[in-house]
Amino acid sequence: MSFKKTEAVVIKTTNLREADKIITFFSRDFGKIQGIARGVRKIHSRYSGKLELFTRLNVIFFQKIEPLATVDHHPLFSITQADVVEVFPALQADFNKLIGASYIAEFLNRVFEVHDDSQPQVYPLVCKTLRAIADAQQIRPILPAFELKLLTHLGYTPELNRCTNCQKSRAKLLETPSTAQQMPGFSFATGGFLCPSCRPLKKEAVETTYQALDLLQALLETDISHVEQLPCSLSIHQEIKQLLTNYLQFHLGLSLKTDTFVQKIRSAASPQ
Repeated sequence: MSFKKTEAVVIKTTNLREADKIITFFSRDFGKIQGIARGVRKIHSRYSGKLELFTRLNVIFFQKIEPLATVDHHPLFSITQADVVEVFPALQADFNKLIGASYIAEFLNRVFEVHDDSQPQVYPLVCKTLRAIADAQQIRPILPAFELKLLTHLGYTPELNRCTNCQKSRAKLLETPSTAQQMPGFSFATGGFLCPSCRPLKKEAVETTYQALDLLQALLETDISHVEQLPCSLSIHQEIKQLLTNYLQFHLGLSLKTDTFVQKIRSAASPQ
């Protein structure tokens, strides 16, 4: 039997039997992990109010050493202690923020396997993203920024500064009036920007705008806690959403259930 401690965020809860729950965490030290919280659904449970979605915790758990455990099979651990580090009440109180945070949680749950600890830099990003959503007046830019930054950690950073076919600089192209007036493209297969001359050469490429490419670059380079301040029209948000949805599908095979709700949020005329 091995006791371990880590900091983690709750990303999923599933009822088990009459009083227990299976809790899925995204943790600082072990990536995605799953454990049983026994008696958590009882009225006087010692975990009351602690193991809620999106709560940040210090967790102590133990896991029996099983001879049949393999890389593909990790038995559920038993949670022995959970102490709250940070809560985000705004995520539960505001519907749009709840859906945005749920999208982040589902994204993590679908992308990472249990006990995949190969991306320790993702955990701080998750905490900062949930905090940004909770504090924001305008949440739309936060979700694509998270997608872009996570893609970077996974090795799928889209190329936005140079044509992925001929390597021409986007900045140089914009200095030429005739070229600047032509529509560039985006290729999911080559991984990013295509200049107007190369766009027709790639059958799968889609037409995009320089404004959308500018915003994607800004979202990629700006700290997640400040992306709310980036100016963007509704039409550009819709454009980058479609690009990222197709990019995620092409490279990760990812299609999320909460994405329909997220599209509504991004398309809403109101700030939220």
